[in-house]
Amino acid sequence: MASSGPVPGREKHRTLDLAILISLAITAALFWKLRIIDPAEPGELSATLANMDFFTYTLPVAVGAARSIRNGELPLWNPYQSSGHPALAAVPAGLLYPLNFPFLLLPPHWAIEMTVVLHLILAGVLMYGYGRTISLRPVAAAGAALTFMLSGFVVSRAVWFTPALAGCVWLPAGFIAIEKIFARGGMAWMILLGVAVAMPILAGWLQVWTYSMGAIGFYAGVRLAVRVLRTRRRAEVARSVLLLAGGLVLGLSLAAVQLLPSIELQNLGARVGTLSGHQSFMYPRIPPSQIVLDAADPTPGTPRWNYLGMAALLLIPLSLLSRSGRLRIACLWCLAIL
Repeated sequence: MASSGPVPGREKHRTLDLAILISLAITAALFWKLRIIDPAEPGELSATLANMDFFTYTLPVAVGAARSIRNGELPLWNPYQSSGHPALAAVPAGLLYPLNFPFLLLPPHWAIEMTVVLHLILAGVLMYGYGRTISLRPVAAAGAALTFMLSGFVVSRAVWFTPALAGCVWLPAGFIAIEKIFARGGMAWMILLGVAVAMPILAGWLQVWTYSMGAIGFYAGVRLAVRVLRTRRRAEVARSVLLLAGGLVLGLSLAAVQLLPSIELQNLGARVGTLSGHQSFMYPRIPPSQIVLDAADPTPGTPRWNYLGMAALLLIPLSLLSRSGRLRIACLWCLAIL
């Protein structure tokens, strides 16, 4: 008679996964404590060019909104900045983003730190989950998690602007949902895709959300094309399409309460229709050679947006030698090049 108890090997993997996830959380907290801000005392906070948005926008808006909510008021209007403007419609404020809850519970200087650490942990956990979803071994998945969590792109946003950090860490959740939809189907993965679509909008940085949706759409399109070519079961293809579409609609519906008033406010702003292309792009174009140099530059200091880490740069070319998952590797290479 077959045993109905737990499989020892599976339990061992679960224990290892849990240990790695805890280690990622500890790593994120220590990295933030030792490398970026130490300590977070009110008298020792100082504004620099790298974190100016922390002090001129994110922190005062979050403090004002939290004060209104604790007083039983919905923060629809911000009277303290730019001679007053709509608070809820200003998407970077992230007033409806669930993971901004620390501002309701903690002093502002601790709340903003907790928000940053929470999202660094989330970046590692979600990327580890994606690695395990595509059958990477625990050590390899942990390497992927560390690469993403501590990449220049993520860490620079941790220093600069919490809405941008909160927007970018949800990308692996979208990849997990797509993989599960094509492997198993099920409403749970459609809901996860909806969460991955909605959370960056609610977090408050639509530029990162736009890039994430491009990556998720490309990834899903490749997986769908493979499914169409490899199976004659049209019902499976139709189910996958419905789940993908359902996740997109669900995500946009969840975020509509933030997205619609933000679009209306943006249409009244100076950046729509009144700035020339030259004015809109105030920073010069970065040549590809500079991007490559910055990606490999380990000089200490303010994190570069496109710094990958030396270990990642050495390991990425080895992916071309893999005997499995070649189509997925090609898809990710295309995303990287784009």
